Amino acid sequence: MKTFFLGIDISKDNLDCAVVDKLQHIIHSDIEFANNKTGISKLLQWIKKDFNNDVWIGMEHPGPYGYLLIATLADKYPDFSLINPLEIKPSQGISRGKSHPIEAIRIAQYCAVFTNRLKPFSLPDKAILRLNSLIRTRDHVVSEKTIDINYLKLLTSSNDHYSTKEELNIFKEKIDREEQMIVKVEKLIQEILDNN
Repeated sequence: MKTFFLGIDISKDNLDCAVVDKLQHIIHSDIEFANNKTGISKLLQWIKKDFNNDVWIGMEHPGPYGYLLIATLADKYPDFSLINPLEIKPSQGISRGKSHPIEAIRIAQYCAVFTNRLKPFSLPDKAILRLNSLIRTRDHVVSEKTIDINYLKLLTSSNDHYSTKEELNIFKEKIDREEQMIVKVEKLIQEILDNN
């Protein structure tokens, strides 16, 4: 196992980082990198320069904001784990305060204490990643369509008091486009399933 443990708290714009040693002593905290290609590249350079790559990286399972980081690490620095947040919270006991830098420290300390639980993350097959992306896209379009259908109902009921004919036509066309998008995405999903 590595000598140092880097906790990363991922947000839309930033990667908040903290480093602890095996005894959980904080070596660095309040280190921040941009959550983009340039920022991730600087993070990897910092790990190499300051720690000679002797760092195990831990982070909670991220949402879409963490996909770029995970893909880059899987390709260039495979010594990292994704940790279930439900494991980290109880391990800290009663704790106060919640901010991105504090969360980064908690993640790093969890890694230092529970090294036996850390499993290297491996990126799923590209077909699975593509499938996940298509499913998220489909869910988004279905959600938008539901909102538009509900608004169309509202416009229809308002049509008795004043003319909403143009608005009705706009939303009917939009819903038709959304239905076409859903069919197209479902076709792409089925192609992936058929090929795998």
